[in-house]
Parts: sequence; structure tokens; C-alpha cells
Amino acid sequence: MPVIARLGRQELAEIVHALTYIKARLDSIEQKVDKIMAIEKDELDALDTIDQATTKIAGVVDSIATTNAQISTTVTTIGAEVTALVAAQQSAGVSQAIVDKTKAIGARLDALSASSQAASDSAFGLVPVLQAIASQGAAQPVPVPVPPVA
Repeated sequence: MPVIARLGRQELAEIVHALTYIKARLDSIEQKVDKIMAIEKDELDALDTIDQATTKIAGVVDSIATTNAQISTTVTTIGAEVTALVAAQQSAGVSQAIVDKTKAIGARLDALSASSQAASDSAFGLVPVLQAIASQGAAQPVPVPVPPVA
């Protein structure tokens, strides 16, 4: 005779009550797991958005760096022309006051060129950092399914 057949009505009622309680707890756990999985999906979506934005920022920073490098090159070229102008002014006998003002303009151009190049170098330094951040991406964990309750 099976063991369950030997149990009394009260014992069977207690087993049914315990099983009902266990099923309710499992249902509650399953709901909590579903909420956790939904939150994790939202977090992964947010990380993907951040990765995409970081990639775009890296592109913008690269463009800024390139523009600053071009400005530096152009200003350096103008500075060389100002240096040639100073030499021409001195050869032509232009007053020292004008030559000094021209030299001052050349010095400011040199400072602008150096500043622009430094900004370019800094921005170019940021690009690989941003690209490395973006390339990490969000982890894609495999969700563990909750076993079905029979």
C-alpha cells in the first residue's frame, strides 16, 4: 500500500497546505525574477545608448582635434609670413615702432598656434580613450529561466 494512502485526512490537508504555500512562494520568486530581468534589460539598453553616444562623441572630438590642428598649421604659416614681413620692414627702413608691433603680432600668432596645437593634441589623446570605452559595450548575460512549477 502506498505511503500516501496510509495518511489521515488531517495529514493530507497539512501537506496540501504546505504545497500551496510553496507554490505561492515560487510564484512570488518568479515574479521577482521577471522584474529583475526587466530591470537588467533596461540597464543594458541604457548602456547601449551610452556606448553609441560615446562613439559619436569620439567622432566629434576627433573632428575638433583635426580642426584645431588645421588652425595651428594655418596660424604657423601666417606667423612665418609675419616673420618675413618683419625682415622686409627692417630691410626697407620702416620705423622700429612698426617693426616692434609686427613682431608682437608674430609673437601672438606663435602663442595662438601653440595653444591650438596643444588643444589638438589633447583632443586627439581623448579619442582612443572614448573609443576604448565605447568598444567595451554592455555585457549580454544569458538569462537563466525559472523552472516551471508543476
